[in-house]
Amino acid sequence: KYQNEKGEAINLISKGNLPYPLEMRFSDPAINTQAFSVPYAADMSEVFIDENGSKTLKLTQQLSDLIVEKKITFYSKGNYDIEVKLSKNINYFISPGYRPSIAVDSYTVHGALVMDDQETIHTYEDGDMDKDENIKNAWMTSAFDRYYA
Repeated sequence: KYQNEKGEAINLISKGNLPYPLEMRFSDPAINTQAFSVPYAADMSEVFIDENGSKTLKLTQQLSDLIVEKKITFYSKGNYDIEVKLSKNINYFISPGYRPSIAVDSYTVHGALVMDDQETIHTYEDGDMDKDENIKNAWMTSAFDRYYA
C-alpha cells in the first residue's frame, strides 16, 4: 500500500528515529526505565487485512508492578484505533513518533497540531516556526504528513 515511485515498500518506521509511534513514556522514572528493557508479547506474528477488513493486534508488556496492554485495530485504508489498558492507574504519555524519512512532496502539508483543553487546535507547519511554542493543558497532539496523522 505505501510504496515509492518504483513500487518498493516505504519504511514508515525508522529504527534510528526515537521515539517510535505509539511508544509509551511514564511519569514515574523507575517504571519508564523498566518499560524500555522489557519487550512486549504479541498475540500474532503477522497481520494481514482484507480489502475492506480490519484486524486487532494485542500487545502485552509485563513489568514488575504493572501490566500494559495495547489493542491496536488496523484497517485496510491504513488507519488504526488503539485502546490502552494498565493494571493500575498511573500517568503515561503516548508518542506519535517521528515521521518517515522519505522525500517531501509539495502537494501535502507537513507539520504538527496540538489541541488544548479548550478544544482549540494549534497547527504548526514544517519550516514556519521561528521560535519554540508552549501550549499549556494540551490533551492531544498529532504529527502529520502524506502518510501519518
